[in-house]
Amino acid sequence: MKDLYSLLGVSKSASDAEIKKAYRKLALRFHPDKVTDTNEESDQSFTGINEAYAILSNPELRGAYNKNGFEGLDKTKDSDDSKEVFDSFFGVDHPFASFGFHDTTNFRSRKKSVQHHDLPCSLEELCNGTEKVIKVTRKRYAASQKRCLDESTILKIQVDAGSSSGKQIVFKGEGDEEEGQHPADLVFTIKEEPRT
Repeated sequence: MKDLYSLLGVSKSASDAEIKKAYRKLALRFHPDKVTDTNEESDQSFTGINEAYAILSNPELRGAYNKNGFEGLDKTKDSDDSKEVFDSFFGVDHPFASFGFHDTTNFRSRKKSVQHHDLPCSLEELCNGTEKVIKVTRKRYAASQKRCLDESTILKIQVDAGSSSGKQIVFKGEGDEEEGQHPADLVFTIKEEPRT
């Protein structure tokens, strides 16, 4: 993998301000909503830029990278968080509007709703553990039809042995989706069923 400093076009001794400035310029340049002819190379560039900034803007991660390279980093980091890095940096729904790019309808808002559901479990299920299979009907935005359609999916919810009432199990992005927004997270809260 390419050196993180090279990805941002800065030196290893670059200050935080220089890293931030370089990231801002490159992120806007390679963002999928600005690049008209997207391809695998541009997508990889955007992902690499965000991963580089996520590491180099964090003093602890930057220190580990400077000392041991990629071996010093946690390799379990989710590689699909480049959009979250971009959103947290700019903190706006339409970052290109101020740059003259007025057609930002395809840019997704970083605001994500949460849908809560109860997950009834017996005392035996909480003690021994169980797997709940639940059918969920959710709204999904169909861009071709410009409207939301109902979609059904099956979720397998693993309840670990020793779980207690009130524990939450989260399924990211499995809830309803509206135009211009991320799909909602589904949060299932364990509720112990009363004994009969």
